[in-house]
Amino acid sequence: MPRQGTGASGHIAAELLKLHAGIDIVHVPYRGAAPAAQDLAAGHVSMMFDVVSLALPQIQAGRVRPLAVAAKQRVAVLPDVPTLIEQGMDAEIGAWFGMLGPAGTSPQAIDWLNREATKVFSVEDTRNRFVQQGAAMPLGTPEAFGKFIEAESERYGDIIKRAGIKME
Repeated sequence: MPRQGTGASGHIAAELLKLHAGIDIVHVPYRGAAPAAQDLAAGHVSMMFDVVSLALPQIQAGRVRPLAVAAKQRVAVLPDVPTLIEQGMDAEIGAWFGMLGPAGTSPQAIDWLNREATKVFSVEDTRNRFVQQGAAMPLGTPEAFGKFIEAESERYGDIIKRAGIKME
């Protein structure tokens, strides 16, 4: 199973699948997702975890077949692809993005950035573009995002410990 690098989301997703399914997957290290995806399409490796938006062109071209998504719910752009949870594995993991700033950024600046970002990402056309690429668009407060980061750090840390992932 190719991975984009030690500790990358694809690597952690594979380790989580191994832990939940009790299976062994051989990791094949790659220097990035693109070469790994090329080898998957060419049949040199049998599976990989990738971000939906990056895999979508290969899926749409019929070069790779989606088996499952590691999300809480199905992805709108791939409605027929079940989640790992639906297949009996409590395995949810994925890449997420957020806006961060330097420590000490004033509360007024943070509030302004949050309001403006919320406006931009609430525009229907913008929102639809992200959804069509397989992205979810949860919007919220900076405080909620901080709690999300803390929870994700703890959850990923637990997976990394249980799987014995070591940085090379």
